[in-house]
Amino acid sequence: MVYGLLENGTTLSLGIRKLSKVNVVPLGKKQWKKLCVCAKPEIPSVTASKISSMFSLVAIRSRTKLQKQILELPELCDKLASVQKSLSARERALGVEGKKRYNHLASSQFITDLMNACTLKLRLRQRLQSPSEWKLHNHTKSSVKRRDPGIQSVAQQFNQLQVCMAAAVKGRGAPSNAVVP
Repeated sequence: MVYGLLENGTTLSLGIRKLSKVNVVPLGKKQWKKLCVCAKPEIPSVTASKISSMFSLVAIRSRTKLQKQILELPELCDKLASVQKSLSARERALGVEGKKRYNHLASSQFITDLMNACTLKLRLRQRLQSPSEWKLHNHTKSSVKRRDPGIQSVAQQFNQLQVCMAAAVKGRGAPSNAVVP
């Protein structure tokens, strides 16, 4: 750790010895205060131009990422607008009865749990994907033996959602003819 640099790039001399990046001895509070008092006149003043050049370097490095994101922004806004238009067109095409049914299904906890269970099931399949059933079986067996936390947590969440959905079917909180996955 270097405590000061002269403008020509050499290390700042504090009178006792030169500080370098390799050989710095940690000092106590009293020793450090003495060194700081002695070194105050020797510390070079940093000019405003040097500070602004440092800020400009940082700005140039970070500007590239920002510029990329700014350039992608209009495309993303166009995609969002097109998705919103298609969604509103589909909602208008539903009609009165369709809107009523859609609102009922959208607010149903069972449907939400069902969709979450389907996504978790897909995630499990993606994690355990293998070319053959034998490899799939062995891979699943070894993964569970090693207690892979990712697979276990997804499987536990899936099982909990199934229990919730089964309770909703029994308690008539689910749509008619609903089947638990």
